[in-house]
Amino acid sequence: MHSNRPKATSDTSAIVRLYGAFLVVAITVGALVTAVTLRNKEIEDWRHHLDSMSYMLTEHTSQTVFSAFVVLDAITDRVRQMGVQDEAEFRQKLSTVEMHQLLREKIQGMAQLDVASLIAANGDNINFSRAYPVPRMNLAERDYFKAHRDQPKLGDYISTAVRNKGNGKWTFYVSRRLDDAQGRFLGLVLVGLSVDAFTGVYGRLIETLGDGASISLYRGDLTMLARAPHQDDLIGRVNHSGTIHRVIAERGEQDAVVLADTPRFSDGIGNLRLTAVRKATRYPLVVSLVVPSTIFLAGWKRSVVLIAGMSLLSIAFVIAGIGALSRTSRRRAQSEHELRESEAKFHTMVDGATDWEYWIRPDGQVHYMTPSVLQFTGYRAEEFERQLGLIATRIHPDDRDLWRQQGQEAAAREATPVPAGQPLDLRIVHRNGSQRWVSHVNRPVHGSDGRYLGQRVSMRDITERKASENEILQLAYYDALTGLPNRRMFLDRLGHALATTERNQTHSALMLLDLDHFKKLNDTQGHDVGDRLLVEVAQRLALAVREVDTVARLGGDEFALMLDGLDPDEPTAAHQAEQVAEKIHALLNQPYALNEAIDDHRSSPSIGMTLLCGRGTPLDVLMKQADVALYQAKDAGRNAIRFFNPAMQAAIDARIAMENALRQALVLGQFQLYYQPQVDATGWRTGAEALIRWSDPVRGMVPPDRFIPLAEETGLIVEIGQWVLDTACAQLAQWATDPALRDLQISVNVSARQFHQSDFVERVRRSLAASGANPERLMLELTESIVIDRVEEVIDRMEQLSVVGVKFSLDDFGTGYSSLSCLKRLPLDEVKIDRSFVRDLVDDSNDAAIVQAILAMSHSLGLRVVAEGVETLAQRDFLLNRGCETFQGYLFGKPAPIAQWAASGHSRSVARVSPLEA
Repeated sequence: MHSNRPKATSDTSAIVRLYGAFLVVAITVGALVTAVTLRNKEIEDWRHHLDSMSYMLTEHTSQTVFSAFVVLDAITDRVRQMGVQDEAEFRQKLSTVEMHQLLREKIQGMAQLDVASLIAANGDNINFSRAYPVPRMNLAERDYFKAHRDQPKLGDYISTAVRNKGNGKWTFYVSRRLDDAQGRFLGLVLVGLSVDAFTGVYGRLIETLGDGASISLYRGDLTMLARAPHQDDLIGRVNHSGTIHRVIAERGEQDAVVLADTPRFSDGIGNLRLTAVRKATRYPLVVSLVVPSTIFLAGWKRSVVLIAGMSLLSIAFVIAGIGALSRTSRRRAQSEHELRESEAKFHTMVDGATDWEYWIRPDGQVHYMTPSVLQFTGYRAEEFERQLGLIATRIHPDDRDLWRQQGQEAAAREATPVPAGQPLDLRIVHRNGSQRWVSHVNRPVHGSDGRYLGQRVSMRDITERKASENEILQLAYYDALTGLPNRRMFLDRLGHALATTERNQTHSALMLLDLDHFKKLNDTQGHDVGDRLLVEVAQRLALAVREVDTVARLGGDEFALMLDGLDPDEPTAAHQAEQVAEKIHALLNQPYALNEAIDDHRSSPSIGMTLLCGRGTPLDVLMKQADVALYQAKDAGRNAIRFFNPAMQAAIDARIAMENALRQALVLGQFQLYYQPQVDATGWRTGAEALIRWSDPVRGMVPPDRFIPLAEETGLIVEIGQWVLDTACAQLAQWATDPALRDLQISVNVSARQFHQSDFVERVRRSLAASGANPERLMLELTESIVIDRVEEVIDRMEQLSVVGVKFSLDDFGTGYSSLSCLKRLPLDEVKIDRSFVRDLVDDSNDAAIVQAILAMSHSLGLRVVAEGVETLAQRDFLLNRGCETFQGYLFGKPAPIAQWAASGHSRSVARVSPLEA
């Protein structure tokens, strides 16, 4: 037995060594597999990232080039409208200073556009935006000129980039051939795009990626137009051998993200890199985004170093442990201790990972979670182990449904081991309320026997990547100066609005707005001041509309607005749109403080509008309609609002004309007061009601029902009501000097808007004091709509005036909704029966009953009753027999100017009027 001990020890040592060798191999293989897997995952993540970035860059590039084509279209349309017949006429009409001003105006405010030119058939530059008169210059040898001259059917052409001899900047041109009616070559329209407009955005993105990255813009034939970082010797070169050539020219693909180590196009040096290539859909342009391995594998290399360190450390401890076991069994305990320390160190290094990783068992318990959770959520792993629902609370509420859905999909795959699902981008809410974007991956975990062990979740912080994507989105869809949506986004929202109006059978309104004389401000004060005005206008427009509406800057000083959710009725919708337009018009006419030297700048807008409902009218037609209306506003002298619809425009013009005339009527004294007598039971005049009339020199005598509602709507009723009150008080003061008239009273109608003015009581007192009229002869007529609104305030104001002697009458009683309890509280002196009850009271039992009830109630409250609209003796007798003692109507006299309204008689200082005299 003793002799067998060495063999047994030898066998045990061999097994231990074999087991140790297996462990070393397993650790090494595991480290290699992990490194390869991490590398592939890192490359794949960067593929998706670069694919998204290339899409955003291509959209931004297309949007920038689109502005050049917009200008190209505008100039081409103007040239065609001139109807040029031959080359001589082409030179004559297109070399004028007016055409030069048009060229300057079209590129004004667009920093990406360098120049706009008109080229004759022999290559002479006959007009361009930079200077006038035009310096002598022949461009016949330029590639774009030769291309258009030799290929009549070429279409629009994008040139190679050239350096500007004046300022040293690079520019490439978009050009279009112009022919006469017979197809003969007349010349070119040319718009230059500054390469800086592209490289500026590219450069900012390169800064976020790191050294070695580059972004290039190529023409369709792969001639380089722009690059960041800039490299002069590459501009104008054709890519015959690089990755972009293989993707676009050889394979014919529209976009791709390629991993390659072929020689680089810029320097011919081969190194591993990711190249994202994407061809623009609208223009013959290609964008290339190149990222070297020093950037996209930087994180992986750090992980590899960490894995290698952990693996080497683990191997070292395994070897040490195996050596100890093979040397002596006495040191077995020590070896086991060292192995436990090795495991602890291994976990220490794993726990240092920056990603948040956790393993959830099938019963929902947390099996393992990395300490990095503290940085992500502000909670420790132990808190998640104690509170099973804590993970769900850390997911942003808006992303929680998608998160649960991904978990359910992973659980549904528990039957068979499958790869991880697609990453889900969602937001994590920290304990302190801050948010971070993470890439969330959920995968099922299975044991060696295929048994489902739960789910393993990985979250990687992608907040910086999301910020970069949002910046690119902002550049593609928003105006850089004002922050408003640009033309692209506005047209997209306009298309959605058409679909909404068709579905809901409502209207929307499209409004185009230009700032009058903006070019003059730019030319005299500089573009900085002009830009400040544009920003201020954008802010005012945003405040003037609702959140559902859209305000956009289309370019230069041109803004567009879309008003959603207007009334289904077309005239009502037009009126709503007009009110918004007038609000904007007034807002933009307010002074602007642009700098310390200009603190009271005045600017005015010209506004063109059109209504839209459904998708029957194309977007471009709607834009042209609004543009036509805008030009109508400019032709009308600017600072005006115009509708495209002629009928609606005529109605708006009439209303505006009426409002302006109404304002002038106050200034020019075109209002008159007519007086209708009020008589007692014996036919003696006791007073009169003052009724306003408008004598317009153009419209003639305008009835009150035509201008009073407009005055109420515009607020002019306050000034008009004050004029009526002042004039009536002055008339009372004049009657006071005549013994035959001094006891007469005058009733004055007061509008709700006038009565609820905060200084109404003081205004009445001032009118009485200024005229010297007796307050006891002034009767203020209030409608029921006034007294039922803010009852306590109404009673207080009535009592203040009653103290000085002013009387109050409730006009048109019975037509409103005032309650008897409210009526009992009011300090009234008189009630007036509305003419609608008097008209048929002789024949209509209902009207007769209502009138009798009003008389009975008024007498019980001690109120005088005046019947309005008495036109026949039968009406007068009916009312008189039932206790009514005061009458007003055509039977006793029509309203008349004071010069025709005469009082005669001697008894009680009032004049007797026979009903037959009326």
